[in-house]
Parts: sequence; C-alpha cells; structure tokens
Amino acid sequence: MNFNKNVLIENFKNKNYSACIEMLTNKIIDKLVSDIQVHEPDYKYVNITNLRNTCLKHLDTSRKIMAIQLYDYLYDENYSEAFILDGLLNMYEVLYSESIYE
Repeated sequence: MNFNKNVLIENFKNKNYSACIEMLTNKIIDKLVSDIQVHEPDYKYVNITNLRNTCLKHLDTSRKIMAIQLYDYLYDENYSEAFILDGLLNMYEVLYSESIYE
C-alpha cells in the first residue's frame, strides 16, 4: 500500500485511528528496512521481531529505540490507540525529517 498523507489526514479527521496506525506502522517499517539495507543489502522484512533484532544489530540508538517501541506497540494490548498513534507520529516525524538532511 502506498503512503498517502491526504488519506492519513482524512482517516485522522474521521477518527479512524486504526487505519492511521496501520499506515504509519507500514511506513516506519519501510524506512527501518531501508536503513538496515545500508548495512545488510539483502535484508527483507520478515516480521516485527526479526526487524527489531536486526535494528538492534545494525542501527543507531535512535532507530533501535524506535524498533523496540514499534514491537511493543504491536504486541502489548495495554496501550491505547491514542498513545500508539502519538508514538508513531513522533517516530514518523523523526525518521522523515532526518531524511531531508541526509
């Protein structure tokens, strides 16, 4: 699925937070995979556990923390949608604001 900011905004306005979470999660995963591929060119996304472990092996502290948080968001049912969405929006902002400086 392509990432479309307008669709994200529309889903947010309509309080379709689960769709926003899914879109942001996929976009963050894509970016982390891309970052891993700098160190391990043949890397392919398998699952969130593998992504987390590979990030811990290859990436900087900021991205390691993001991978751990992403893993936690997907497996810990105690987080509210609002909390997860806020965390994902912060991750997205960091990941994609940095890329304009690279």
